[in-house]
Formats: sequence, structure tokens, C-alpha cells
Amino acid sequence: MIPIPPQVLIFLAKYGLKILAVLAIIAALYYTYHKIDRGGFDRATALYESRDAKDTIKAANILESAKKSVADKAKENDNILIGVLTHNDEQIKNLIIERDAALARSVRVTTKANADRGNTMPRKAGILKGDDSGGEGSCDQELASDNKQKLVDAEYQIARLAELHLSCVEQIERTHTLK
Repeated sequence: MIPIPPQVLIFLAKYGLKILAVLAIIAALYYTYHKIDRGGFDRATALYESRDAKDTIKAANILESAKKSVADKAKENDNILIGVLTHNDEQIKNLIIERDAALARSVRVTTKANADRGNTMPRKAGILKGDDSGGEGSCDQELASDNKQKLVDAEYQIARLAELHLSCVEQIERTHTLK
């Protein structure tokens, strides 16, 4: 063994217990600080993780609500556009029927004339006879002004509604895929 000098032994005898007491206090403080610090860290970590979990659930609920809102709005827009298209389709069909009826009534008139040339039936203004032989024939009649206006209005409405119909279809194609 190594011989310990007597001065060290005297120093240790005089201050040894005090040194041991200080080292014991330092060890106890270190252990307590570490234990307290670690416990506080664990509690803070648990608190933040709990808060983050709640925030994640709230964010998922908000996202789901927003997705549902967007889907509902898209469905509402689809229903509006389909309603407009259906209405336009009905209007176009009605206007075409009205135009065709006006054309059928107004463009050609079939008449029967007497076979005898000596008969002088009064002619209506604006009617030109198709043949002067006095037999059965057809003649062209000028459209009445109110029928002309109806025909022009019907053509305009058909064109306007067709354009609106096509713009609605384009809108649907831009926003969704038609099913």
C-alpha cells in the first residue's frame, strides 16, 4: 500500500466528516433536482401531448365539416344547374313547337277555286293565286304582321335559351364530371 502522509490524515480527521456531509448534501440535491426536473418534464410533456391530441381531433372535425360544407354547396350548385338546364330544355321545346305551329298556320294556304272562269270571287288582300285555271291549287300568303313578330320572337328566344343551355353545360363540365 501507499503510505499516506500524516498531514493528510490530520486534515481528513479534522474535516473528513464535514466533507462527507457536503458530498452527501450535494448528492441528495442532485438526485432531488434530477427527480423533480424529470417529473416536471414528464408532466409538461404529457400536458402538451394531451393538448396536441385535442387540437388534432378539433382540426379533423373542422376539416370534415369544411369538406361536408363544400360537398353540400357543390350538390346545391349541381341541383340549380340541372334545374336551369331542365327549364331551358322545356322552354326550347315549347318555343320550337310554337314556331312550327306558326309556320304551319301562316306560310301556305290551300284554296279551292271554281272551275268556271267567269266566276269573280272577291279576293282577299295579300293572297296571290297559284294558278288561274280556276281548278284546285295552292297559293302563298304573306305572313300576318303579328305572326311574323311571333316567329321572330320565337327564333330569338330559342337562340337565347340555347346559348344559356350551352353555357350551363360548360359550367357543369368545368366544375364537375357529368355522371
